[in-house]
Amino acid sequence: EIGTNTLFVGVCDGHGGYDASSFIEEHLFEKIISYIVENSRNINEDVIREAITVIESKFMHLVENFVLLKPLIVVIGVCCLLGVIWRGTLYMANLGDSRVVLGRHKCSRIIAKQLIVKHDASISKSIGDEYLKDSIFALNAAYPWLYLPQPITQPTVTTKPSLSLRVLDSNDKFLMFAYDGFWEHLSN
Repeated sequence: EIGTNTLFVGVCDGHGGYDASSFIEEHLFEKIISYIVENSRNINEDVIREAITVIESKFMHLVENFVLLKPLIVVIGVCCLLGVIWRGTLYMANLGDSRVVLGRHKCSRIIAKQLIVKHDASISKSIGDEYLKDSIFALNAAYPWLYLPQPITQPTVTTKPSLSLRVLDSNDKFLMFAYDGFWEHLSN
């Protein structure tokens, strides 16, 4: 998405189904834009964090409404990498195992610099995956490959993104936003 003084980039890597990634695609940038307008036409890390929190809440509401018709909706989630370039500053939010690499001109060469740390199974973050966040969505033994032997007492997956920013300059030549499948075949 491109706007005045703004570029929005997102990588959504869904799992368990397409519902969460489609939901993010339809609603996340729209929510960020509405927060920018409400926030005196400015953006910061709090705006991005709040937009992600609201989108997670809306997706959980969708899960609540459809869980009886589609029980496996509780295991659908999405790892999401978001970038917003706003007036020369790149704001990044990561919920998963995607990565951002910057191509920077230095000493007559382009060097690659990883800008955001990807998460793995030991630091799980996603939108969706409600059965790992709230015990009311726990699956029963009818789904043995997803069954949790003990009910969760606290979320094992979080929606709190890792946030960072970078002021861009004329030596910054390109950015690569990609999900884990891409980075399995290429180094930075």
